[in-house]
Amino acid sequence: MNVKDIAKLLHDNYEIEAKKVGWNTQKSCKVEFNDLPEANKKVMLAQGELILNLFNEHTNSKLNKIIRKLEKKINEPGNNTFDIVVTYRNAILIIEKELTKT
Repeated sequence: MNVKDIAKLLHDNYEIEAKKVGWNTQKSCKVEFNDLPEANKKVMLAQGELILNLFNEHTNSKLNKIIRKLEKKINEPGNNTFDIVVTYRNAILIIEKELTKT
């Protein structure tokens, strides 16, 4: 999902939620994302970029914590090659799980 996909989703959802609560949006905004006035489009794209950046920061932070834990485990005295391979395999599974939560 990229910035434009998020912006489109936000725009579409805004219109849906507005209808649910009886909010009458501007006529110029009751159109497909690509047909929005440029100013509205820019605002939605900025919101999409903000959300994507926040998601990426959160994901990177979680993955960095996992990586630090793994580095500690791998560097423990007495670890053999098999232990390290198993630890890396588990790390990959954890990271894949984190990335597919969205």
